[in-house]
Amino acid sequence: KEGYKMRMLLVLLATTILVSGWGEIPKKPRVENIPVSLKIETDKDAYAVGERVVMKIFMRNEGKERIETHFSSGHQIDYMVYGKNNRELWRWSRGMAFIAALVPFSLDPGDSITYELNWDQKDKTNNQVPNGKYFVKGRVMLGKDLYTPRKEFRIN
Repeated sequence: KEGYKMRMLLVLLATTILVSGWGEIPKKPRVENIPVSLKIETDKDAYAVGERVVMKIFMRNEGKERIETHFSSGHQIDYMVYGKNNRELWRWSRGMAFIAALVPFSLDPGDSITYELNWDQKDKTNNQVPNGKYFVKGRVMLGKDLYTPRKEFRIN
């Protein structure tokens, strides 16, 4: 009986907080009209087998107003590497867990943000990828997934 009273008290407290606005959950950001440009680059166009590939996602506010929104989790960006037949060989976030929390994001007009990652040329099974042509794409998760154009590179 004491446990029941405690649960009811917690429910009443949580309801009071939400109704009063203390715990107001922000609305999902409107991202259809976010005026950003995205691109991805590698530090080189060709790499030796086993050489570190440096990848950077650049996001720039092309609008006239400050962007004020949020990411819906700690998973804010991602990198995907593709090989023959556009087959995904590696994804940065594969096997990771991310915090479920609203993460504020803002970007002033004309400002940019850069995300950088090094890839060790290993596929999703942790094997060295063979010589060949590859491309990388970036993804930014601002409510709606925003993708960079692809960037091609070679491993010789």
